[in-house]
Amino acid sequence: MLKVEKLIPTSPNKPSWYFLPKVHKSQSRPPGCLIVAGVNSVTEPLSKYLDWLLRPMLKYAPAYVKDTNDFLQALKNFEWHDNYSLVSLDVENLYIRIPHMEGVDAIVDILDNVGKDELFCQFIKEGLDFVLGNNVFVFGQQWFKQKHGMAMGTPVSCTFANLYLAKFEDKYVFFYEKSLLATH
Repeated sequence: MLKVEKLIPTSPNKPSWYFLPKVHKSQSRPPGCLIVAGVNSVTEPLSKYLDWLLRPMLKYAPAYVKDTNDFLQALKNFEWHDNYSLVSLDVENLYIRIPHMEGVDAIVDILDNVGKDELFCQFIKEGLDFVLGNNVFVFGQQWFKQKHGMAMGTPVSCTFANLYLAKFEDKYVFFYEKSLLATH
């Protein structure tokens, strides 16, 4: 059982941001990501706990791949044809593009679909609302609040983004596959 005291930081730090260059894209003028370093911030304990609770939901995503070995195992049983192509997609600036409400609603919908009870869903919703609504950081001597998207650097951000994309894929990518199956 989780003790509520574990969710309250004893001496929180001011989150700050830093720039992480993507040197694999350009060595001379690398683009980059802004990372909010929220270690020991006021939202970090709750963000870690939400991540721990939500991470098991990733396996319900239609395009879920656990790791390289999982991917290779899936390919082992796959019948490859000459006219097939292997592709990957990347969403540019994904974390900051997810609308708060839409992201939280997508996650609660996934939780509801896998049979999580209303109390659990409500806790997740309120917890995510708190983390998203209190994503603040210092730059120079000035405080800022991120009003859109999830901060890269908060523990739940990766799981939040992946679950949001799972819902997006279900709605806009895999719906075609489902409609084909329904007509046959």
